[in-house]
Amino acid sequence: MQIQVNTSNGIENKETLERWASDYLNEALARFQQDITRVEVQLRDTNSGKKGAEDKRCMLEARITGREPVAATHHAPT
Repeated sequence: MQIQVNTSNGIENKETLERWASDYLNEALARFQQDITRVEVQLRDTNSGKKGAEDKRCMLEARITGREPVAATHHAPT
């Protein structure tokens, strides 16, 4: 399973962030590993660095063998 991390608008795509996301998702999705080919992680600060309630967005999209991709989005203050 490949983990791809994309960031934009003030969220730095550091090596430690990619490593953390990969380790976390590989562990959390281990039982589905044979079915998931790739998980894309998109992190974004929707206010570009300004403070605001729920201005951080995380979107995960899982590519599953033989099926349409599945996506989920979450907004939070951090």
